Amino acid sequence: MLKISGGKYIRQKIKIYESLDLRPTTSFLREWLFNVLQNYLSFSEASLLDLFAGSGIIGLEFMSRGTRKVTFVEKNSKVLAVLENNVKAVIKDEDFLTDYLKRDAFNFLKSQIENYQKLPYNVIFVDPPYKLEEIGNFVKIIDQVPEKLSDDFILIIESFYKTDLIIPQNLKLVKEKKSGQSKLSVFMK
Repeated sequence: MLKISGGKYIRQKIKIYESLDLRPTTSFLREWLFNVLQNYLSFSEASLLDLFAGSGIIGLEFMSRGTRKVTFVEKNSKVLAVLENNVKAVIKDEDFLTDYLKRDAFNFLKSQIENYQKLPYNVIFVDPPYKLEEIGNFVKIIDQVPEKLSDDFILIIESFYKTDLIIPQNLKLVKEKKSGQSKLSVFMK
């Protein structure tokens, strides 16, 4: 079980779907991330797109800190069902705009870019399986459409600690942290 590390729902437990491919962001990296983000972001005004959502812990951490609009994208239906149950178990009787989408993350992001003048999210968290070699494709997609990003846009990528990420031309790397096998990279406009 995981616990939410901060905000209104601190210490609330969530279940994870037992899968060899599921690798939730560690509490150490989550605490580091939210300490960084609190200096750049108003959580109550944020709108999060959580790609490869897995356990949903990142979206729940945002919600615990006041983010009202969260979209979880996860293509594994069993993992998505556990994620949805987690959110419903923790977030009770509150007004959140929460979507749970069983979709391929890469195709979903492309469709959002094609269908909107501006992306409806100012924060995108990408945490693909470490063996996914197309991580650079997410950066390329974002890089090709700077006019569709809000002025306060933040891209967060969790990757294998040895992965060399392409730094988007239209974003700057503001913080990066390695821990164990993982690395979190925070890019901003």
